[in-house]
Amino acid sequence: MMLTPVKPPTLKLPKTGRTGRKYYTIHEPINKIFSVKLKGFEQMKTSVVSFNNRRDAEYMSSMIQTHHMYNGEWPVLNFEDLQTDNFLRISSYKKPSIDHIFYVSEWSEMDDLKMFCVSNFMDLIDLQKMDQKRDGFELKGNLLKFDAPSDFYADRFNYLLDKYDTRS
Repeated sequence: MMLTPVKPPTLKLPKTGRTGRKYYTIHEPINKIFSVKLKGFEQMKTSVVSFNNRRDAEYMSSMIQTHHMYNGEWPVLNFEDLQTDNFLRISSYKKPSIDHIFYVSEWSEMDDLKMFCVSNFMDLIDLQKMDQKRDGFELKGNLLKFDAPSDFYADRFNYLLDKYDTRS
């Protein structure tokens, strides 16, 4: 008996219906995207943080970098506070100044960002609004959890194994 290998089905995520808007994510130069693990949301994987406003992404990036410059360490971002009062607290002692540790990437489709998250085993925090208050930031947005069929993840693991296998 002869068996013919069958390629697993291509993953097609449902369309969000959110087209025509731009989304922004913060990155380090070498394949690192700004993501957080939310405490109190154990069902969520580590989540990419996307911003609906480029200025918010640039400001957050600048605050993180400024904190690092003045304190010699990365800030603790208390996203776990989101469940109680929707505030983010990060110390910023002076007006943030961008020193180019990070860059902001633009996504023209939410579906592309969703596929990036699924392909990298991540969920998504979609920040629609970030308002500065006296003691932090009030954040409004959505938490998006993604899952895919096991065949998709098997394909993805095989791809990553082939791409990064150093045994050869």
